[in-house]
Amino acid sequence: MALPKPLITSSPSSAIKMIPKPKSEIRRFLRFTMVGLVNTIVDFGVLNLLAGKLKLQIVPSQTISFITSVIVSFFLSRAVVYPEAGKNRTSLQMTKFIVINLIGLGIRSLMLPWLNRLFQVSFRGIELFGLTSEFLGRNAAWAISTSIVILLNFFGNRVWTFQIQPDKERR
Repeated sequence: MALPKPLITSSPSSAIKMIPKPKSEIRRFLRFTMVGLVNTIVDFGVLNLLAGKLKLQIVPSQTISFITSVIVSFFLSRAVVYPEAGKNRTSLQMTKFIVINLIGLGIRSLMLPWLNRLFQVSFRGIELFGLTSEFLGRNAAWAISTSIVILLNFFGNRVWTFQIQPDKERR
C-alpha cells in the first residue's frame, strides 16, 4: 500500500497542486451519486422482494440486498467514479471495498431493526397511496440507515480503497 504524499512541501506552488480542485470533486461526487442511484435501485428492489414478497426477515433480506448492491457498486465505482484507479490491482481494491462495505453493513444492521421498530410503531394504522405502514416503516428505516452508510462509503473508498490523489484526478 502506497503512503499518501505529505501535505508539507518545499514550495507553495506544489502545496497548491495537492489541494483537490472543487469542480473535479463535484463531478466525482455527481458520478458517485449516479452509481449510488443504480445501487439504491438494486438494494431497494432486492430488499423489498425478499422481505416484502418472500416474507424473509429484514436483517437477512437487507444483508443479501446489500451484498448484491456492493458487487454492482464496486465495478461501477471503479469504472465511472474512480477510473484513474483502474491501473491498480483489482483484488486489493475489491478487498478494501468489501471491508468498507462490511463496516457499512454492520452499521446498517445495527440501525435498521431499531429504526424499523420505531417507524412501524410511528406509522401504525397509516396507509399512504396504498402503501402499508409495514412498507413505510421498513423503507424509512432503510433510507436513514443507508444515507449514513453512503457518506462512509464515499470518503472511505476515495481515501483508502482507490487512493485517489489530487494530482491523479481527471480534470
